[in-house]
Amino acid sequence: NTEAATLPVSAIEISTAERSALLTMGTIDFMSPEQARDSSTADARSDIYSLGCTFYFLLTGRPVFDGATTLDRVIAHASRPAPELHEVCTQSTDGAETKFLHRMIAKSPGDRFATMDEVIAAIDQLVSDTPKKSVLSGNGTPQTTSHLNLLTSTRWSIAAMALLVCITVL
Repeated sequence: NTEAATLPVSAIEISTAERSALLTMGTIDFMSPEQARDSSTADARSDIYSLGCTFYFLLTGRPVFDGATTLDRVIAHASRPAPELHEVCTQSTDGAETKFLHRMIAKSPGDRFATMDEVIAAIDQLVSDTPKKSVLSGNGTPQTTSHLNLLTSTRWSIAAMALLVCITVL
């Protein structure tokens, strides 16, 4: 029957939930589990999840989860634990950075930072907790440097700039 196959889209009834499922927006590698399930439930914590995935990508050069298909990656975001940062990052890291990123990309929105202000405060804490040592510069004058290579690396600087852009846009 060719009539059924040629019905205009406007003649087909689609519920709001079905329409929401069809119109999920975002990049799978950076999408929170709740946004993938139902984008109408996403809030600021979903954005924090996406930013955490962005930081992870900038620091490691790869997405948090990989998979052969889009569905594999969606399922991984919802169910697989994120890899430990020190297992995939070429920069030296300690537990504080991993804890910070894992809180940003926690599966449950309630386990994430609630606001960008909390994310910024956590970054400030990471920076202030960084051990310092004095070294001599090329001209013999003392300079203070950080033991934490990650915070001074190019990738971390790019991630910090991305955060500032996001804060400005929000």
